[in-house]
Amino acid sequence: MKTSTLCVITSLLASGSVFLFDINADETPPQENNRVAKPSYSNKEQAFRDTLTNTTLSGKWRLVKDNELLEENEETYTIQSVKKVAGDFWLITARIRYADKDVTIPVPVRVKWAGDTPIISVTEAGLSGLGTYTARVMVYRNLYTGSWFGKDYGGFLNGTYPSPL
Repeated sequence: MKTSTLCVITSLLASGSVFLFDINADETPPQENNRVAKPSYSNKEQAFRDTLTNTTLSGKWRLVKDNELLEENEETYTIQSVKKVAGDFWLITARIRYADKDVTIPVPVRVKWAGDTPIISVTEAGLSGLGTYTARVMVYRNLYTGSWFGKDYGGFLNGTYPSPL
C-alpha cells in the first residue's frame, strides 16, 4: 500500500473554500515553480467539461429502505462550471435542489472513465448544507444515472440533460 499525501487545492471561488483531496503518492499533481500546474484536457475530458458547463440535469431520486424502492422525488442540478484540478480530480460548481434543499456549492469529485463514458465519483464527501455523501454517477449522451449513500441510507438517481456527450 502506498503512502497517501494530502494535497490542498483551493478553489478559485469568491468563497475562498479549501478542499482536501486524498491523493496517492503516484497521483501528486505536477509542480511548476512550487505551484500546481494547469491541467490539460484530453478530447473526451474537454467534451465532458463543455457538455456539462452551464447545463441543468433534471430527474428523479428514490430512497431504498429495507430493500424496497420508495417513491420518486424531483431533483435538479444546475451546473455552473466543471474544472479539472489534477489527474482525475475535478471541481464541479452546481446549484443542487432536492426535497427542501437548495444550495450552490463547489463539489470536489473524481472522474473515472469506462471507455468513452465518464463516471463521477465522490466518497464520504462533506457537502456544505447537505451532509456527507458517497455517490457514483454515470453520464452518457443525454442521460445520467447512479447510486448515492448518506450516513444510514441510500438510493438511486436518474434523469436527463440537454446536450449529448
